[in-house]
Amino acid sequence: MTSNQHPTIYVQPALFELGNTSSGTLELMPKLWFAAEALSSPNGADRRAGLSVIIDKKGARLSPLLSYLVFTRLSDPDLAIRKSIVEALADVLGPDEQGLPAPQQVRVNLYTHLSRMDKNHIFALLQVADYDFSTDSQVETLIKACTFSGDHLAEIVYDRSMPLDIREIAATLIGRIGYLDAQPTLERLANRLEAKVNGQQVMPFNRMNGDDEVTLLPAIRTALELLGAP
Repeated sequence: MTSNQHPTIYVQPALFELGNTSSGTLELMPKLWFAAEALSSPNGADRRAGLSVIIDKKGARLSPLLSYLVFTRLSDPDLAIRKSIVEALADVLGPDEQGLPAPQQVRVNLYTHLSRMDKNHIFALLQVADYDFSTDSQVETLIKACTFSGDHLAEIVYDRSMPLDIREIAATLIGRIGYLDAQPTLERLANRLEAKVNGQQVMPFNRMNGDDEVTLLPAIRTALELLGAP
């Protein structure tokens, strides 16, 4: 090597994004690495323990990789774990206790993954809202990040195979968020249900039990009113 040549220096991509944002220290890396491994465990207790460490150390706010790993558990079969996942992801998108945002790369990566959620992801989020009403705002935050949420919510509302509670929450969110593309679907469903109600009034012996989907009408009407509001 001649005197005017310089050795090539390879820089490994950082696991953590630090700067004038929510920040942590690199000594957390081993602890968070083991927590990430636990999060992928088939054992629910291990996943809960791993997620607890990631949340406690704000790992999802510091690392694009950890925020992605947390995102992959959005359909965790354990609703208690899934609730914590929702809270952790919503936390990444908001400011911390000092009013600082998560690093830009972390937020951009997470928004990218959230924007591509499919109907199953949206259904998983609605289940969390049904499981614990206190997560309502966090669920809404994540759903709003998805490009196709309006279509997914409309499909869920119209799908008779879906639980009524989930369909009602979907209708409520359509109106609250303002998904105008879902309005025709809600109108078709409202017309069908209103016809069913009228038919039941004419022939009351045909009235179905309290689980009948006509119970969705108040939520659907409210959503349509919100969508039609100037």
